Amino acid sequence: PDRVLVRRRAAEALTRVESDDAIEGLLARLSDPDRTVRYVAMSALAHREPGKWIDRARRSNRPQTLMRALVAYYRGETTTAYGLAEKAVKKMPPGDPGWN
Repeated sequence: PDRVLVRRRAAEALTRVESDDAIEGLLARLSDPDRTVRYVAMSALAHREPGKWIDRARRSNRPQTLMRALVAYYRGETTTAYGLAEKAVKKMPPGDPGWN
């Protein structure tokens, strides 16, 4: 439990870092085992310029990262959002329970 709190606090700290250097850490946290950490990272990315992080997110092979990047990105730009969703679904193993 202590490590979860540390990861969550780290993700929360990255939300306040204005540097683009924080983006890699936020993207990595999109597939964290803890849902609160994932949510904090997703929310932080949603408030950043998508052009600075969306291409990096699209290169991920992790469905959790792709789907949360999709949610953070979506602001009416459906072409890229649809592509992210399609890629994430294709990478999911059949019967994968990892969407909690």
